[in-house]
Amino acid sequence: MKKFFSQNFLYRLVALVLAILLFAYVKTDHLTSTRVAGTDSNQNKTALMSTKTTTISVPVDLDINTSKYVTSGYQENVKVTLTGSSALITTLTNTRNFKVYLDLQNYGPGKYTVKYKVDGLGKDIKYKINPATAKITIARRKTKSFEIRYRYDTNMVKSGYVMGNVKSSTTTVQATGSADDINRISQVVADVNVPSNATKDVYARTVLQALDTNGNIVNVVLTPQSINVTLPISKAESNSKKSDSSSNQSSSDSSSSSNENSDSTSKDATSSASVADDSSSSNSSSSSSSSTDETQAN
Repeated sequence: MKKFFSQNFLYRLVALVLAILLFAYVKTDHLTSTRVAGTDSNQNKTALMSTKTTTISVPVDLDINTSKYVTSGYQENVKVTLTGSSALITTLTNTRNFKVYLDLQNYGPGKYTVKYKVDGLGKDIKYKINPATAKITIARRKTKSFEIRYRYDTNMVKSGYVMGNVKSSTTTVQATGSADDINRISQVVADVNVPSNATKDVYARTVLQALDTNGNIVNVVLTPQSINVTLPISKAESNSKKSDSSSNQSSSDSSSSSNENSDSTSKDATSSASVADDSSSSNSSSSSSSSTDETQAN
């Protein structure tokens, strides 16, 4: 009996020790996880609140009446350096929900130096624009129509082939720019690239260019900017066909000339006969009149 109770006590003691060890293990693991989680949270908070600087390229908007004026001299894109909290900078970099612009509402034709401005950034964001200013020229807007001229090398076709007249999707173009630039335009050309030894029609899409009298490109907006062009190429007629055609035409001309001479001769003969008849009639009338006079005298 004593042996039985002594064994149960031993089992109970071992179970108690194991339970204490298990409790200690679980408690230690929980504390470790809490510390790690706390450390990660602090690190995340620190990362979000840390300062970050980045530079991005932003297009420039113009605040001006574009239907009345043309502006030149400014950069279409500028570099903006942003400084602020990491979270805000990351958001701005991804969304770019702000703009850089030139305020030209109170400017007329002329040359000016104007500062770039920013709209859409909060007070917590510092920025720097590079370049900070733009040297611009404002001019009155003008639009004019021009006939399109086509330029191509006729020597690029194969021997025995000839080029026809160019066909295009449009024959006129609208040029828009400052009045001075529009007045400089001498012609608007479309260059057609013809391959060497060409024997087939050439189909191409060519970019239009406005040129001055010296052949320099004038900086204006062309509408349309490019057109579709077709350049027909066909075989030339042989010399024998041309000779036969000329001979037939010559024979036809000779026959026509002979007919005209014959008609003329016939007309002359008819005219002579008519004259003779008139003469005869006149003589008859004279004779009759003479006889009447004589009768009356008698």
